[in-house]
Amino acid sequence: MPEIQHSIITVSELNRNVKTVLESNIPLLWIRGEISNIKCYPSGHWYFSLKDADAQVRCVMFRHKNQFIDWNPKDGAQVEALAL
Repeated sequence: MPEIQHSIITVSELNRNVKTVLESNIPLLWIRGEISNIKCYPSGHWYFSLKDADAQVRCVMFRHKNQFIDWNPKDGAQVEALAL
C-alpha cells in the first residue's frame, strides 16, 4: 500500500497564505452590521463581532486606528466599517 504524503506548514505560513488569498481576491469594502461582544482592552485594542440576522464575523480594531473614533462603541450599535 502506498504511503500517503501530506504537507505540514507552520502557523506563520498559513497566515501568509490566507493573507495573500484574501488581499488578491477581495478589495477594500464597507460592511454594515451590529457590534456584538465588544471588549475594549487597556492596550487600546477593541475586539468584537459584526453580525446581521444570518452571520457574524470576528473583528479587531487596533489602537492606532480607533484613537480617531469620536464615539464609544457598544453592543447593539449599528455601524458601517471599512474592512482592511
